Amino acid sequence: MGGIIVVLVFISLYAVGLWLSVLAFNYKKFLGYLTTFWFPLIIVYMFASTVVIYMFPALLVSLIVYHYLIQRGKGSYKEEKAMTFEELVKLKDCFLSFEGIQEPSDGNMKLRIFVNKSDNPTDLFTIPHPDRKVESLQIGFKNYITYSVIFDDFTVWNENDVFRGESFRIYENSDYFDFIKEKSILPSDSLTHYSLACEEHKVDIISKHAPVITRRNPKVQLITTRTKRRNMEGIVDRSL
Repeated sequence: MGGIIVVLVFISLYAVGLWLSVLAFNYKKFLGYLTTFWFPLIIVYMFASTVVIYMFPALLVSLIVYHYLIQRGKGSYKEEKAMTFEELVKLKDCFLSFEGIQEPSDGNMKLRIFVNKSDNPTDLFTIPHPDRKVESLQIGFKNYITYSVIFDDFTVWNENDVFRGESFRIYENSDYFDFIKEKSILPSDSLTHYSLACEEHKVDIISKHAPVITRRNPKVQLITTRTKRRNMEGIVDRSL
Protein backbone atom coordinates (compact mmCIF):
# COMPACT_ATOMS: atom_id res chain seq x y z
CA MET A 1 0.00 0.00 0.00
CA GLY A 2 2.84 2.40 0.88
CA GLY A 3 4.54 1.75 -2.48
CA ILE A 4 1.34 2.58 -4.38
CA ILE A 5 0.98 5.88 -2.52
CA VAL A 6 4.59 6.80 -3.31
CA VAL A 7 4.08 6.04 -7.02
CA LEU A 8 0.88 8.13 -7.11
CA VAL A 9 2.62 11.06 -5.41
CA PHE A 10 5.50 10.85 -7.88
CA ILE A 11 3.18 10.69 -10.93
CA SER A 12 1.08 13.59 -9.64
CA LEU A 13 4.09 15.83 -9.08
CA TYR A 14 5.57 14.87 -12.44
CA ALA A 15 2.26 15.62 -14.20
CA VAL A 16 2.13 19.05 -12.55
CA GLY A 17 5.69 19.70 -13.71
CA LEU A 18 4.83 18.66 -17.27
CA TRP A 19 1.81 20.97 -17.31
CA LEU A 20 3.88 23.88 -15.98
CA SER A 21 6.39 23.25 -18.77
CA VAL A 22 3.57 23.48 -21.31
CA LEU A 23 2.48 26.81 -19.84
CA ALA A 24 6.04 28.10 -19.79
CA PHE A 25 6.54 27.14 -23.44
CA ASN A 26 3.44 29.13 -24.42
CA TYR A 27 0.14 27.33 -24.31
CA LYS A 28 -1.30 28.76 -27.59
CA LYS A 29 1.90 28.14 -29.50
CA PHE A 30 1.92 24.58 -28.16
CA LEU A 31 -1.58 23.94 -29.56
CA GLY A 32 -0.50 25.40 -32.89
CA TYR A 33 2.38 22.97 -33.19
CA LEU A 34 0.17 19.90 -32.59
CA THR A 35 -0.32 19.47 -36.36
CA THR A 36 3.28 20.21 -37.41
CA PHE A 37 6.43 18.11 -37.62
CA TRP A 38 7.88 20.15 -34.69
CA PHE A 39 5.54 18.43 -32.24
CA PRO A 40 7.82 15.43 -31.43
CA LEU A 41 10.77 17.76 -30.81
CA ILE A 42 8.66 19.91 -28.51
CA ILE A 43 7.60 16.82 -26.52
CA VAL A 44 11.25 15.77 -26.16
CA TYR A 45 12.12 19.28 -24.99
CA MET A 46 9.36 19.33 -22.37
CA PHE A 47 10.27 15.86 -21.16
CA ALA A 48 13.94 16.81 -20.76
CA SER A 49 13.08 20.02 -18.93
CA THR A 50 10.71 18.29 -16.52
CA VAL A 51 13.31 15.62 -15.80
CA VAL A 52 15.81 18.27 -14.74
CA ILE A 53 13.47 20.75 -13.08
CA TYR A 54 10.66 18.65 -11.62
CA MET A 55 11.63 14.97 -11.45
CA PHE A 56 14.27 15.35 -8.74
CA PRO A 57 11.99 17.36 -6.40
CA ALA A 58 9.21 14.86 -7.10
CA LEU A 59 11.54 11.98 -6.28
CA LEU A 60 12.66 13.73 -3.09
CA VAL A 61 9.08 14.32 -1.95
CA SER A 62 8.19 10.71 -2.78
CA LEU A 63 11.11 9.43 -0.70
CA ILE A 64 10.03 11.62 2.22
CA VAL A 65 6.49 10.24 1.98
CA TYR A 66 7.84 6.69 1.77
CA HIS A 67 10.04 7.24 4.84
CA TYR A 68 7.04 8.61 6.76
CA LEU A 69 4.91 5.60 5.84
CA ILE A 70 7.66 3.19 6.86
CA GLN A 71 8.12 4.90 10.22
CA ARG A 72 4.37 4.94 10.85
CA GLY A 73 4.18 1.25 10.00
CA LYS A 74 6.99 0.47 12.42
CA GLY A 75 5.10 2.30 15.13
CA SER A 76 2.34 -0.33 15.06
CA TYR A 77 4.84 -2.97 16.10
CA LYS A 78 7.10 -0.89 18.26
CA GLU A 79 8.84 -2.83 20.98
CA GLU A 80 10.63 -1.62 24.07
CA LYS A 81 12.68 -3.44 26.64
CA ALA A 82 10.75 -4.57 29.67
CA MET A 83 11.95 -6.40 32.78
CA THR A 84 14.55 -9.14 32.85
CA PHE A 85 13.38 -12.72 33.23
CA GLU A 86 14.86 -12.83 36.74
CA GLU A 87 12.70 -9.85 37.67
CA LEU A 88 9.64 -11.53 36.17
CA VAL A 89 10.34 -14.63 38.25
CA LYS A 90 9.90 -12.53 41.38
CA LEU A 91 6.41 -11.36 40.40
CA LYS A 92 3.52 -12.56 42.54
CA ASP A 93 -0.12 -13.00 41.52
CA CYS A 94 0.33 -12.33 37.81
CA PHE A 95 -1.33 -14.39 35.10
CA LEU A 96 -0.28 -15.28 31.55
CA SER A 97 -2.01 -16.32 28.35
CA PHE A 98 -0.05 -17.94 25.54
CA GLU A 99 -0.46 -16.15 22.19
CA GLY A 100 2.02 -17.78 19.87
CA ILE A 101 5.53 -18.93 19.11
CA GLN A 102 7.82 -18.06 16.23
CA GLU A 103 11.15 -19.22 14.81
CA PRO A 104 12.46 -16.27 12.76
CA SER A 105 14.71 -17.08 9.81
CA ASP A 106 16.71 -13.88 10.29
CA GLY A 107 17.67 -11.52 13.08
CA ASN A 108 19.31 -12.11 16.44
CA MET A 109 16.47 -14.12 17.97
CA LYS A 110 16.04 -17.76 16.97
CA LEU A 111 12.92 -18.23 19.10
CA ARG A 112 10.19 -15.77 20.03
CA ILE A 113 7.34 -16.49 22.42
CA PHE A 114 4.39 -14.11 22.72
CA VAL A 115 2.35 -13.91 25.91
CA ASN A 116 -0.11 -11.54 27.56
CA LYS A 117 0.34 -10.68 31.24
CA SER A 118 -2.27 -9.31 33.64
CA ASP A 119 -3.08 -9.15 37.33
CA ASN A 120 -6.65 -10.12 36.44
CA PRO A 121 -7.03 -13.45 34.59
CA THR A 122 -10.44 -12.40 33.25
CA ASP A 123 -8.81 -9.67 31.15
CA LEU A 124 -6.79 -12.31 29.30
CA PHE A 125 -9.87 -13.97 27.82
CA THR A 126 -11.87 -10.99 26.65
CA ILE A 127 -11.95 -9.37 23.23
CA PRO A 128 -9.18 -6.72 23.17
CA HIS A 129 -10.46 -3.31 24.21
CA PRO A 130 -8.85 -0.16 25.67
CA ASP A 131 -10.10 -0.81 29.20
CA ARG A 132 -8.43 -4.13 29.78
CA LYS A 133 -5.18 -4.00 31.76
CA VAL A 134 -3.01 -6.39 29.79
CA GLU A 135 0.68 -6.17 28.99
CA SER A 136 1.87 -7.93 25.84
CA LEU A 137 5.38 -9.36 26.04
CA GLN A 138 7.80 -10.97 23.64
CA ILE A 139 10.26 -13.43 25.16
CA GLY A 140 13.16 -13.89 22.77
CA PHE A 141 15.99 -16.41 22.82
CA LYS A 142 19.20 -15.98 20.81
CA ASN A 143 19.39 -19.77 20.61
CA TYR A 144 17.80 -22.79 22.23
CA ILE A 145 18.21 -26.52 22.69
CA THR A 146 14.55 -27.45 22.76
CA TYR A 147 11.14 -26.09 23.60
CA SER A 148 7.69 -27.56 24.11
CA VAL A 149 4.15 -26.24 24.34
CA ILE A 150 1.50 -28.38 26.02
CA PHE A 151 -2.11 -27.73 26.96
CA ASP A 152 -2.48 -27.35 30.69
CA ASP A 153 -5.17 -30.07 30.70
CA PHE A 154 -2.49 -32.66 29.87
CA THR A 155 0.13 -31.59 32.40
CA VAL A 156 0.88 -33.55 35.57
CA TRP A 157 2.20 -31.99 38.75
CA ASN A 158 5.63 -33.42 39.54
CA GLU A 159 6.84 -33.37 43.13
CA ASN A 160 10.44 -33.85 42.00
CA ASP A 161 10.53 -30.55 40.12
CA VAL A 162 12.21 -27.65 41.91
CA PHE A 163 11.77 -24.15 40.53
CA ARG A 164 11.67 -20.46 41.39
CA GLY A 165 8.74 -18.24 40.45
CA GLU A 166 5.05 -18.63 39.76
CA SER A 167 3.97 -17.82 36.21
CA PHE A 168 7.57 -17.16 35.12
CA ARG A 169 9.79 -20.01 36.29
CA ILE A 170 13.44 -21.05 36.35
CA TYR A 171 13.94 -24.70 37.21
CA GLU A 172 16.76 -25.90 39.41
CA ASN A 173 15.73 -29.51 38.88
CA SER A 174 13.17 -31.00 36.48
CA ASP A 175 12.32 -34.37 34.99
CA TYR A 176 11.87 -32.66 31.61
CA PHE A 177 15.48 -31.45 31.66
CA ASP A 178 16.67 -34.88 32.79
CA PHE A 179 14.80 -36.49 29.91
CA ILE A 180 16.36 -34.10 27.37
CA LYS A 181 19.84 -34.77 28.78
CA GLU A 182 19.29 -38.49 28.53
CA LYS A 183 17.90 -38.50 24.98
CA SER A 184 19.99 -35.72 23.40
CA ILE A 185 23.60 -34.77 22.75
CA LEU A 186 23.89 -31.52 24.66
CA PRO A 187 26.73 -28.99 24.55
CA SER A 188 29.01 -28.63 27.55
CA ASP A 189 27.78 -25.07 28.13
CA SER A 190 25.69 -24.28 31.18
CA LEU A 191 22.01 -24.74 30.29
CA THR A 192 18.90 -23.41 32.00
CA HIS A 193 15.33 -24.67 32.00
CA TYR A 194 12.91 -21.72 31.66
CA SER A 195 9.15 -22.12 31.84
CA LEU A 196 5.97 -20.09 31.35
CA ALA A 197 2.96 -21.33 33.30
CA CYS A 198 0.11 -19.83 31.27
CA GLU A 199 -3.60 -20.15 32.00
CA GLU A 200 -4.18 -22.81 29.33
CA HIS A 201 -0.67 -23.77 28.28
CA LYS A 202 2.69 -24.63 29.73
CA VAL A 203 5.77 -23.59 27.76
CA ASP A 204 9.22 -25.02 28.53
CA ILE A 205 12.49 -23.85 27.01
CA ILE A 206 16.03 -25.09 27.54
CA SER A 207 18.71 -22.64 26.49
CA LYS A 208 22.17 -21.42 27.42
CA HIS A 209 21.08 -17.83 26.75
CA ALA A 210 18.96 -15.77 29.12
CA PRO A 211 15.81 -14.58 27.34
CA VAL A 212 15.40 -10.97 26.24
CA ILE A 213 12.05 -9.51 27.28
CA THR A 214 10.46 -6.75 25.20
CA ARG A 215 7.14 -5.02 25.66
CA ARG A 216 4.97 -5.09 22.56
CA ASN A 217 2.77 -2.20 21.47
CA PRO A 218 -0.65 -2.69 23.14
CA LYS A 219 -2.33 -1.46 19.93
CA VAL A 220 -1.44 -4.74 18.23
CA GLN A 221 -4.61 -6.82 18.27
CA LEU A 222 -4.02 -10.38 19.39
CA ILE A 223 -6.22 -13.42 18.98
CA THR A 224 -7.42 -14.70 22.32
CA THR A 225 -6.16 -18.02 23.62
CA ARG A 226 -9.65 -19.51 23.60
CA THR A 227 -9.90 -18.91 19.86
CA LYS A 228 -6.48 -20.42 19.25
CA ARG A 229 -7.39 -23.48 21.24
CA ARG A 230 -9.82 -24.58 18.55
CA ASN A 231 -6.98 -24.58 16.01
CA MET A 232 -4.32 -26.40 18.05
CA GLU A 233 -4.15 -29.91 19.40
CA GLY A 234 -1.67 -32.18 21.09
CA ILE A 235 1.87 -31.24 22.04
CA VAL A 236 4.31 -29.16 20.03
CA ASP A 237 7.95 -30.15 20.56
CA ARG A 238 10.86 -28.92 18.45
CA SER A 239 14.42 -29.99 19.13
CA LEU A 240 17.80 -29.42 17.49
